[in-house]
Amino acid sequence: MTRHRYTGVLTVIEFNWPKYLAALAALMTLMAALETHLTTAALLLSAMAATVWLMMASVLASHWIYDRSDLYRLGWLANVRPAKVERWVTLNAGFDETALGLARRLPGRGEMIDFHDSELMSEDSIARAQTHSKPAPGLPGRSAQPLHLGMEVGAYDLVLVILAAHELRSHHARTAFFHQLRTALRPSGRVIVVEHLRNPANLIVYGPGALHFHTRRTWMGAFAASGLEVGDRLRVTPFVTVFSLEAAC
Repeated sequence: MTRHRYTGVLTVIEFNWPKYLAALAALMTLMAALETHLTTAALLLSAMAATVWLMMASVLASHWIYDRSDLYRLGWLANVRPAKVERWVTLNAGFDETALGLARRLPGRGEMIDFHDSELMSEDSIARAQTHSKPAPGLPGRSAQPLHLGMEVGAYDLVLVILAAHELRSHHARTAFFHQLRTALRPSGRVIVVEHLRNPANLIVYGPGALHFHTRRTWMGAFAASGLEVGDRLRVTPFVTVFSLEAAC
């Protein structure tokens, strides 16, 4: 897809508009209550301030992450990918904004797998995202179940999962998913996982919405249980972490 100056933040708002509408409704309710419950003014003002903060902070942080940072420009990729890439694959959970950029930056033969599963991934934002999903021209793609990806054993130098693996909500699903990625790697291959973490930075700007992200401990547990270990780790803004994984010895 063609990216413009505000593509990322507008996409976030479009996929999550009911949450922003609910926050606006809550703010209006608090404002009305403030006029009739003067004895609780301090509490109401605090609640209003928190609501306004989360609405504004989440929008500004999303603009920084998706429109202003290096995340979708993919400059960070050179620091974590293997030196030799002859075959690579990128996996998404129903919506992708990186496949074309990856195809421009990476040598070798690329592929794309959509592992969206409506039974495992039931959030409304995912359903809205799927309506915008389009194939990447020139990049072979297919759909698969996350627990049955059908990837060739030992076939890939590089496997990428960018802002998608968090949709797997159970430890079992994550472990089974990453185990398949590990077995698909060539001996010197890497799995790149890019995710928000449930950490202070994301909690400050996304509030309860950050609970949809997994903790670093959760990710590390899933990686270890599937036979992967972290080779490199870097941050793209305080909100997004890149894990470069290798098959454990």
